Amino acid sequence: MSVPITCPHCGTTTDVADQDADQLGQCPECGNFIVAPPSDAQKSARSKRTWFSILTSCISISLKCFWVLLFGGIMAMMFLPMSRPHIEAARRIQCSRNLQRLALAIHNYATVNKCFPPAYVTDRNGKPLYSWRALVLPFIADETLAKRFHYDEPWDSKANRKLCKDGRKWFQCPTAKHADDDCTTDYVMVVGPHMLSDGLHSKNFGDITDGVPNTIMLVEVADSDINWAEPKDLEFDKMDFTINGQKPCVGSHHTSGANVALCDASVHYFCDTLAPETLKAALTIDGGEKVNLDD
Repeated sequence: MSVPITCPHCGTTTDVADQDADQLGQCPECGNFIVAPPSDAQKSARSKRTWFSILTSCISISLKCFWVLLFGGIMAMMFLPMSRPHIEAARRIQCSRNLQRLALAIHNYATVNKCFPPAYVTDRNGKPLYSWRALVLPFIADETLAKRFHYDEPWDSKANRKLCKDGRKWFQCPTAKHADDDCTTDYVMVVGPHMLSDGLHSKNFGDITDGVPNTIMLVEVADSDINWAEPKDLEFDKMDFTINGQKPCVGSHHTSGANVALCDASVHYFCDTLAPETLKAALTIDGGEKVNLDD
């Protein structure tokens, strides 16, 4: 078959073969270069290619949009702020881990020294120097700070004061919004007769006749105003036994409760509806009370 072509320069009509269609050639009459029109077969093939190109382009664009939206969604989930309840839940978990780290440090101290640390250490004249928190520094993976701490000086000596900021991270709850220069602790012992420590003296595992899983080792206290190295804790005879009750008491900045570490190094969340008698019984090491802290 042939394809007719009219020269736009001289008006001469010429038939060209199919294989020469849609090609550049010279007019046989005037010699000017002209392009032969495509044949019907070429038009059909070109139309098919056009629709196929459109289809593949649409699929490609759709896939790109899908991956962009998927990746963007994932990045948004990773970097957008969590809701307030989720943030508090994460902080409460971190707080419980802080307490458990301290409880395990006390266990390690007891393994080495055959007794729990006393609530505080005194000098030759009986003046309190620093708290148990300073004593457990080597057992909470902070041997560098322990080596820098002057154990022959009081907690507020010039040398030890410089270390306050370095040690506070181990003793502060993430929910409690401490200022940059705030070195107070949120974790304390309860000190008194029949406690894990009466202050200067300490106990060992054999003294806990009420049962290690039923006896409190450490408690959380909100706004304690106690420097982490200061020889001061919560006094049994002066505290309120309602969780988040009248200060001084066991309490926190969490919602409706506070974290407590038991003598087996487990951490429990005590709701502020806990009966004061139950908390009081759980604090003594040899009171003979029957306490079920799993309820």
